[in-house]
Amino acid sequence: TAVSDILSNPAAFAGRTVRIEGEISRECPSGCWFDVKDGAATIYVDIAPQGLAIPQHVGSKIVVEGTVSTESGQTEFLGKGVEIH
Repeated sequence: TAVSDILSNPAAFAGRTVRIEGEISRECPSGCWFDVKDGAATIYVDIAPQGLAIPQHVGSKIVVEGTVSTESGQTEFLGKGVEIH
């Protein structure tokens, strides 16, 4: 699913399991969250609730499976599985 599609209509994806692909553009020092950039769109991905963390891979290609959530007006992606290329 394109990040821009999710950001333009988050309600259509809320609660559904989707897969996004892109590049890690920013990452938490402990690896529990990161931003995924897909073309011109960027989405925040949180993997901490699943007990996951990744090593530092800013600039790497990534595939993330998870669900879309809107908290306090901000759309985020709750990652449940990560594959780094």
